[in-house]
Amino acid sequence: MRPGFSIDNETSYGTDMFTEMRVAFNIQRAMATYRRSNGDAKMPAMVSVRATY
Repeated sequence: MRPGFSIDNETSYGTDMFTEMRVAFNIQRAMATYRRSNGDAKMPAMVSVRATY
């Protein structure tokens, strides 16, 4: 499934699309790092800023 972005999170952080993408990027990296530090063998690869899908 491909993710989608929307800007309906006004109470959490700014509502511009670049902030939305930055938050999604940081959450994915934080979750991947958390899983790696807990020894998860099936952790997803970290998303790179240059990755294209």
